[in-house]
Amino acid sequence: MTINIKKKSIFYSLNTVNSNYPVGSFVYSHGLEYLIENNIIVNKETLENHIDYLFFYSHFKQDIIFINQIYKMKSTNKIKIIKLLDLYLSLNCSEELITESLNTGSSFYKITNKIYNLKNITSFLKNHEKPYCIMYALFSKILKQNHEETLKGFVYATLNNLVSNYVKIKPAGQEEGQIILKKIFLKFEKKISLMKRWSLHNLSTFSLYADIASFKHEQMYTRIYQS
Repeated sequence: MTINIKKKSIFYSLNTVNSNYPVGSFVYSHGLEYLIENNIIVNKETLENHIDYLFFYSHFKQDIIFINQIYKMKSTNKIKIIKLLDLYLSLNCSEELITESLNTGSSFYKITNKIYNLKNITSFLKNHEKPYCIMYALFSKILKQNHEETLKGFVYATLNNLVSNYVKIKPAGQEEGQIILKKIFLKFEKKISLMKRWSLHNLSTFSLYADIASFKHEQMYTRIYQS
């Protein structure tokens, strides 16, 4: 399969994880809204602990594993990608979290195809469900971003989204949010090499804490975010 992207550019990667990239990720909180409203996350320390949990024991670890699987493929193998999509869809317990991933992934698929004119390569996905992490990894690979750049982009965008939600929901000041980000960026940058080694053998489908937060969020009387 060939593409018309003549040269890779870090700006492609930066663009697709930019907060202004229109995929709708800003409408989701990953259950964070429920945890803050119920005084489970009360300060930056409990927020940082929760973020660690999401990345090393919960659904963001799962997402990173699937990003890695895309990069392990020597070529864009349609059958293997469809199998990965089906496996991903089978592992999610919370309807809210999978809906979040599919809505964001579908938006990412549409806008990235349009901007970079890649329909001839990704048309086989048109009628299939599109989890965000797999769409992000596939398009990053097509746009010639290396594995580590892609992981850093995913981690960067996700951390920004989580901390931004915390600042809005709690509420906290923008300065406090930037102080939190500075600390966790440095910590997570050191973890990228570990994350890069995660494979399907590291998958765990049991993430009770995050799933319960998602279930409870759906039943909140008032809420800002969809998940």
